[in-house]
Amino acid sequence: MRGACQGVFADIAGDMRAYLKSRPFCARDADQHFLRHRIRKVAQRSMLANDEWFDLPGNQPFPPHVPMTVDARYAHAGANIGAPSMQVLHEAPDGTPVRWTLYDAAG
Repeated sequence: MRGACQGVFADIAGDMRAYLKSRPFCARDADQHFLRHRIRKVAQRSMLANDEWFDLPGNQPFPPHVPMTVDARYAHAGANIGAPSMQVLHEAPDGTPVRWTLYDAAG
């Protein structure tokens, strides 16, 4: 959530536990189900949602902007924009152990 008023949910932790016990969920995305089916129903009455990825009532397209990722298929509000892997061309044959040293901008 991007922001909310205090006191809207009396026992959000208890509500989430009860919701998650109501049926089996994949641990990876159980929080997203809770947000969609419990929190969003309350929040949508007073929010503007810019999201072209999820087809939820009232969503509006983003205004024109610089692409958020290299692959626009994965650009959505809340997207985990990161790099799950890295690659560099090298001359070593497949299977050759390679030592990597990573540096930040400060060296």
